[in-house]
Amino acid sequence: MKLDETLYPGEDPKFISDAQKAGFRVAFSPDIKVSNRKRNSFTGLIKQIFNYGKTRPQKESLIETLKKPFFLVPSLFVLYLLALPLLSSLNRVFWLPMLVYAGLNLIFSIYECLKNKSLLAIFVLPFIFLGIHLSYGLGFIAGSLKKVF
Repeated sequence: MKLDETLYPGEDPKFISDAQKAGFRVAFSPDIKVSNRKRNSFTGLIKQIFNYGKTRPQKESLIETLKKPFFLVPSLFVLYLLALPLLSSLNRVFWLPMLVYAGLNLIFSIYECLKNKSLLAIFVLPFIFLGIHLSYGLGFIAGSLKKVF
């Protein structure tokens, strides 16, 4: 078992997954401090999240990802948004998932604003969350297509 440094930025989750498959137990310790480089801009954050999504299909098979369908949701959301103009012309009920997403996005944005005591963040967080979800979904789709072709 070895850390695959060519799998940036997915080398550490791959290592943990490989360790678990080899029979090791993996645990979280709040005493261990890990430093990650912060992104200086929204664009930098979006690129980082896109790369996380792009790396997932290289890290594991589709069968493994299907066992954790949480990682497919952003990609399905991207595909839904692409199909929404056609779907909504067929029936307005297809707007329902978008309304649910917008509501959840707002609820989590308010939660984070209150938790961090930053009421002004309510004007920014919904766009950041949307950007994160779309960039991960697009990255996952790009990584899947790259793996297939």
